[in-house]
Amino acid sequence: MPWTSRDAPKSLKGNDRVKWAEIANAVYRDCMKTGNDKTCAPRAKIAANSKFSEDVMEENEFNWKDHDLHFDIMDDDVESRLAAQADAKKKPGGSNVGKYKKGPFCGPSGGAPAGSYPVNTRARAIAAISYARHAPRPAGIKACVCRHYSDLPACSKKKEKQSMAEEIKKMPKAALCFIDHEGFALAKDKDGKDSLQMVAYSGGIIKAHWYWGDLAIDLSGMKFPKKKNPILENHMTDRKVAFTNDKPKIDSGALVIDEAEFVDTEASLEFRALSKQGFPYESSIYAKPTIIEKLEVGAKAEVNGMSVKGPATIWRESIFKEASVCVFGADSNTKAVAFADEEIEFTVNVLTNAEPDEPSDQIQGEGVTAMNVDELKKDHPELFDEIVADVTTTLTDGFNKEKAEMQRQFDTERADTQAKVLALEKAEAIRKEKELKFEAGSIWAARLLASDIPDRLFDKVRAQVSYDKFVKDGNLDVVAFSTAVDEEIKDWQGKGIVSSVLGEGFSVKEAGDSETARINAQEKADGELADTLFSFVRKEVT
Repeated sequence: MPWTSRDAPKSLKGNDRVKWAEIANAVYRDCMKTGNDKTCAPRAKIAANSKFSEDVMEENEFNWKDHDLHFDIMDDDVESRLAAQADAKKKPGGSNVGKYKKGPFCGPSGGAPAGSYPVNTRARAIAAISYARHAPRPAGIKACVCRHYSDLPACSKKKEKQSMAEEIKKMPKAALCFIDHEGFALAKDKDGKDSLQMVAYSGGIIKAHWYWGDLAIDLSGMKFPKKKNPILENHMTDRKVAFTNDKPKIDSGALVIDEAEFVDTEASLEFRALSKQGFPYESSIYAKPTIIEKLEVGAKAEVNGMSVKGPATIWRESIFKEASVCVFGADSNTKAVAFADEEIEFTVNVLTNAEPDEPSDQIQGEGVTAMNVDELKKDHPELFDEIVADVTTTLTDGFNKEKAEMQRQFDTERADTQAKVLALEKAEAIRKEKELKFEAGSIWAARLLASDIPDRLFDKVRAQVSYDKFVKDGNLDVVAFSTAVDEEIKDWQGKGIVSSVLGEGFSVKEAGDSETARINAQEKADGELADTLFSFVRKEVT
């Protein structure tokens, strides 16, 4: 002692590990005022563990000695308790005695020792039924479990042929990603800010998933370990779009995400821009099942308020990992995600439901014997290979056809998007050109009005200096253009092109007392101007 964050249980993360150490040290210091290390150390650890989840207590097998010391039980009582625990472990159904702290326990109902067959969670209740065969009276274990969880499939009278076993599954990681056709993802404006609206999973049956077949996810059994969850593009970790500030919601039987913060990445900006233009993004989720129910042919089960008929798979309990926005809206296309070639291995409880909804003779036909896959493969290998080849061909053809249709839709949407982009670029170019022309025209107007050049010659003067030569990176070089304009005006005036010329080129603006006087003066000025221009031409010719 004292403890540090490194001594905390492995299941705790980040700041929780620091808090665990602080609690343990505080309890230890207080205990040591009247006790000793032998009693205070375990008491401090138990007190710290109790402030966190039950999983902390079950990270390793529960230590009854620490427990008894915490409650000031004398050493001889501890020894007798440990001896009784060791004896209980040797009895049928007693292998997990002492491992779990919280009850209730169904062991005694089946003749197993006290402290065995915990049913404090749904997963453990299902496991208790699965392992009831190790108890002296398995039916007693099941009856006890069903008193606590009457809605379990195994507790239904119609599901007497169910069984569950723990299996180690190895599969492509992409098999844990799925989309249904009702899911979608879009960005929209909300109070002047980009907002995400996503139905990650509608709660319905996903037909003909490339790995699971007909699949349904029991949303009541989906767990969300983290408050903040990532939203990616096509499940690629380097294509981050947003993250949730809270756990996804179960709304009207669907998994919904409506509170998310967008991140400043290329993928996020692209998604928002294209979504607002109408691009049809869909959504996908990545999750890992912990309890799977397999429905055999004819078997039925309820999930998300719907009835599912076998053959099908139901994820009864699962852990949510992340959600993604996707281009393609078919489950077969999830095989093309970032980890398509990766494999994953994990332990899962598989509940097999083989009870048909109709009488067996209606399903199989009179006098036909049921045969499972293993028996078919063993007794009729040629037939088995033929069936596998036929199914593979059918699924492959269906996949290729659906993929081609999705690609066609994608190409159509992409062409429409490109046309919209070109139209926007054209409009922007026209707007910019008008802006440059107006700016250049303003400079010319101001300079010409301040000069003595006749109004009728303004257009000819303007034609000598084009603003095109002074545009760089889409912007007008105002200083250089203004200088060129001034030089051009100066050149015209230097050659005598003014409203009226007297002597050595002084400009005067005469006002007549009458319209006739004004006209005469103008005609005189025009004649003088013509003579001057003519003299220029003669000089250039000679």
